[in-house]
Amino acid sequence: MEKRHILLLVPGTLLFTGCFFGTFQTAQPLKPGEIDAGLYGNVPAHVLPESKNAAIEGKYGVLPTFGGFFGIGAMKNLSVGLTANFLGLAPYAKWTFYKHPRYEFYASVLPKLYVDVFSTSYITPEVDLITGARVNRYFSWYVSYQLLYSITGYKYDPNFTIDTIRIPGAIRRFPYLHQYVAFGIDLTGHFKGKTGKIPYGLRLEFGGSYFYHDGKYYPFLNFGIALTGGTALGCLSLVARNPQCCMYGTLVGYQLMMKAYTTPEEDEENKQEKETGTGKKQK
Repeated sequence: MEKRHILLLVPGTLLFTGCFFGTFQTAQPLKPGEIDAGLYGNVPAHVLPESKNAAIEGKYGVLPTFGGFFGIGAMKNLSVGLTANFLGLAPYAKWTFYKHPRYEFYASVLPKLYVDVFSTSYITPEVDLITGARVNRYFSWYVSYQLLYSITGYKYDPNFTIDTIRIPGAIRRFPYLHQYVAFGIDLTGHFKGKTGKIPYGLRLEFGGSYFYHDGKYYPFLNFGIALTGGTALGCLSLVARNPQCCMYGTLVGYQLMMKAYTTPEEDEENKQEKETGTGKKQK
């Protein structure tokens, strides 16, 4: 019974959530055989008061999202992996093409190829350029630039009615290209386990992008958090021990959060007119 709940929860989470915004990958390469895996979530914030309504009217995907990734070092300066979010499943490779000869400063490129295995057969390419440095064995920072190519947008289903949502960050001269920038920090510690040292990590990202609607640009910010290594495994272990509680709690919490992002806010002038009874009557 418990396994069934887990199997239902995982594809449901991947189908209705996820976001290409957020790299959650450091610029530092993995050693051959080293594993980097995590679960992440993003919470966007509108900068302008009217931005939320503009996003709803323009059907832009400025929404809370979740996803995950798993990577392993294949050889020196090269790792491969798999990530999943609303765009589908994406194999990726991270190639570190520059390392400072003296300091632990790196530059890496991370191409991905999303295949929408959930609702359509669309293929969406993306490339992340990441630079950053490791300060010490517990702390590193990175800056990422993401560029994604999509003609169709993506499918999102909050009310079980498939609709096409526009991806923010479109470049006006090249409308099928979408961009996003972020600054991240990685906090990783190692604890001694039964089979050796186990990494426990936390990554925080602060980013932003924009969307264009009705002749105006609307910027928005994004806060993301990723649980990596043993922290992510601990989270999955908690779900395995309490499948029903975690599943229903996640669905209820996400539904409430989505309602806050998809319900338009009433204009103050119209609200005052309605309260005073001076609003214009519609014929």
